[in-house]
Amino acid sequence: MLKRPLFWLIGVPLALLALIALVASIAITTETGLSTLLGLANRFVPGQLSYDKLNGSLWGPLRVEGLRYEDGPLKLKLDSADLDWSPGDLLDRRLTVNRLHFTGLELHLPPKQEPPAPSEPFVLPDVQLPVGVTIDDLQGRDIRIVSPGAAPIQIDAVNLKARSDAEGLNIESLEVKSPLGEARVSGRVNPTGNYPLDLQLDWQAPIQPYGVFKGQGAVKGELRERVTFEQRVTGPAETRLSLDGEVRQPLGEAAWSVKADFNA
Repeated sequence: MLKRPLFWLIGVPLALLALIALVASIAITTETGLSTLLGLANRFVPGQLSYDKLNGSLWGPLRVEGLRYEDGPLKLKLDSADLDWSPGDLLDRRLTVNRLHFTGLELHLPPKQEPPAPSEPFVLPDVQLPVGVTIDDLQGRDIRIVSPGAAPIQIDAVNLKARSDAEGLNIESLEVKSPLGEARVSGRVNPTGNYPLDLQLDWQAPIQPYGVFKGQGAVKGELRERVTFEQRVTGPAETRLSLDGEVRQPLGEAAWSVKADFNA
């Protein structure tokens, strides 16, 4: 007599869980399931989302072409993107991006609303990610950011390899190339407490009509208290400039101290 009640109490919930797991598996591991998810997202997310071509699944690898999103003045256009990640690492509270390559990103930002005058000094928030993040290979090409009333920001290329842990963000390599110049950053930043940082910076920039200047050096310290920096700059015609200094209270009433040695 107890078999039928036990079936309804135990068997039916287990069958429903199995059905939900099957539907979720189809949604994230097949191209059809991903298209269905995007269709549902387009119904519930504000704005309009569309794309020209989709290959792969949310489980990865995934390729999308002709992605467009528009919500009033906010507009995003992406020519193509390739994503390969390790979703299984989420069980260990880690987001691992093995490869993210994209090209032709154009972002139009909405007009800024004037914020009210702050009654207290600006304070950096403590940023603690819920999961660790590993980015093995991020490459972006042909990036354009447009803000109302400002000149567009053009970035020809950006490359990033980084990893976060309990002690902050370890930037193995961040490279940015634009018409204004090129820069490469590596080192560590901890976005909590006093924001301790230790960064190496290499850059080069064309300065008309003099030519191309190149610099390298370091930025160290705590962003809330005191930051020291050093730069060695070389330019055309044996031009050399050395800068050593510090900034106290960078986020408040900053006090600068700089020593410069210039030879031309």
